[in-house]
Amino acid sequence: MLNVLKNSNLTLVVLTCLVLIASRLCTANSSVYDPLSTLKKRFENWLQSHGKLYGGKEEWMLRFGIYQSNLQLIDYINSLPLPFKLADNRFADMTNSEFRAHFLGLNASSSRPHRNHRPVRDPTGNVSAAVDWRKQGAVTPIRNQGKCGYIRMERGYSEQTGKCGIAMLASYPTQ
Repeated sequence: MLNVLKNSNLTLVVLTCLVLIASRLCTANSSVYDPLSTLKKRFENWLQSHGKLYGGKEEWMLRFGIYQSNLQLIDYINSLPLPFKLADNRFADMTNSEFRAHFLGLNASSSRPHRNHRPVRDPTGNVSAAVDWRKQGAVTPIRNQGKCGYIRMERGYSEQTGKCGIAMLASYPTQ
């Protein structure tokens, strides 16, 4: 083998082949895991699963940055020894202030003064000690009503119907 390496042309060819093979292996390994492309692919899957569309490239980049930031927070919290785990839900492209303004804020301009509540009348006849409202159809599954002003709506509904806020699904005003 030493005789082969003494030949300078053959040595040059062997070294060139080794360099090419090594560089090919390095580029192959670097393309296997690219955090940014992996994150972009995850974001694209998230967009598709939640049916999100943005107005342009600038908004896409803004929402992608917010999504990245929220994922970092999710990963941090999930790394703690807590009895729960977080995941990216349909709000993962919103900042905390956007979420608060859209879902938790009180719209003071549309609030109206409270009406006087009618007094509750004493029921006549026999009243059972316990009522299973599930059997009566008054309990429905939980659903996200967004920013709907539910307190005002339920107060107004109970005033109108006189049912003290107990309503069947068919008569509830969000349908």
